[in-house]
Amino acid sequence: MKLKDLLKDIIDTDFDLEVTGITSNSKLVKEGYLFLALDGKTNHGINFLDEAIANGCVAALTDNQVIHSSVPLLEISDLKAHIVELAGRIYPDAQKIPIIGITGTNGKTSVGFFINKILNQLEIKSALIGTLGVEDNEIKIDLTTPDLTSLYQLLQRYYEKGMQRVILEVSSHALDQKRVEGLNIDTAIFTNITHDHLDYHHTFSHYLESKKKLFRLKSVTKVIINRDDHFEEISEASESKKILAYSLSEFEKIQNTENGFLLNFKDYVFELNLIGKFNLSNALAAYKALESLGFNQDQIIPKISQLTAPPGRLQKVKNKNIWIDFAHTPDALESILVSLKEHLLSEKITVVFGCGGDRDKSKRALMGKVAQDHSNRIILTNDNPRNENPEDIIEQIMSGISHEEKVDQILDRKEAIKFAISTLKENECCVIAGKGHETQQIIGKQVYDFSDYEIASNA
Repeated sequence: MKLKDLLKDIIDTDFDLEVTGITSNSKLVKEGYLFLALDGKTNHGINFLDEAIANGCVAALTDNQVIHSSVPLLEISDLKAHIVELAGRIYPDAQKIPIIGITGTNGKTSVGFFINKILNQLEIKSALIGTLGVEDNEIKIDLTTPDLTSLYQLLQRYYEKGMQRVILEVSSHALDQKRVEGLNIDTAIFTNITHDHLDYHHTFSHYLESKKKLFRLKSVTKVIINRDDHFEEISEASESKKILAYSLSEFEKIQNTENGFLLNFKDYVFELNLIGKFNLSNALAAYKALESLGFNQDQIIPKISQLTAPPGRLQKVKNKNIWIDFAHTPDALESILVSLKEHLLSEKITVVFGCGGDRDKSKRALMGKVAQDHSNRIILTNDNPRNENPEDIIEQIMSGISHEEKVDQILDRKEAIKFAISTLKENECCVIAGKGHETQQIIGKQVYDFSDYEIASNA
């Protein structure tokens, strides 16, 4: 598309340059792109203009004062107000794909993973965008919900590949920053809300209000809400939408087994090989979503019964009682520790975890107390300390622990995992929490290859 056509009715320009894509991330610029130099939370995009030019941008827009540039640089004071319009023009089919948006503190990835897997088994071409990444080798996503221009680009590619539906994890940050504006999100799912991201939101009330924004989108016609968690608040935000609630009370019988549950549900008796009642709730949310798309119980339940956990979500390491989980909130950590006790009937649990640096500090002591209350041994280690002092992070976790004799501190996460497994006794289990599926560790400015699952498997 010509630059002058892309900017029509936004700013007058005679530039006849061909624009092949747009992005606000200088690292994602490719040959022929238009770079959007926007004011960010900690920096301004204009500072990255040279990088964008080196990567191939043919022109740039900014909401800042125009500086000298080797490519055309145009100032639009209200640039952010035009991003959806620009993205829609350069990626015109992105808004055509119907989307299921999922929000909540915990469970987004599992619910999305379940829905996507079953849709594909039912021969509906679908894709999942979220924490586990995207099904596109040419687009790298670092956030749970990508920035708006990356999301539009990705959806355009999916449309061209014939995708019939997309499942999107929608974070509170994305909702607050309007990263899903203009998309065809017709179904919205709420899983739960607990303590998290207060480094960004500052108060739980602001966190909850950000989540509610998904259910107020004009495009949303169907809302699927967990009746067991903040139902009234979310349903109030879903006024005029069709509300489908789900609750664990829908199961006629729930019996714990070593590998999951034996269930009575809608005239079916079946085993579900997923540990933890939170996973029952996740499976129910997926069931309701599929039902809302027109599938019946005879199509859905046989597929539900075959579900397995997503990577890094209570993922068992080979045949040992060693589990990898992404739990990085007090509630999530408590849920997995309690669930393992219920299913394995084991009181002896070793938990290996830390807390991410440059993130919500207020949850650290809470996670320490949860670990103390629900395990018999704690090994504190690095998560992704980023720019914080790792020892300070551990000290803050320790402030929630009164039984210091239960704790070992080993900053090197690889050594901590190896120590936990080498000292594990028979009939004991180990939970390695916090990083789950992740394949990298961030220490300072450095990014290292790192997989809890691979290290635990080798150990």
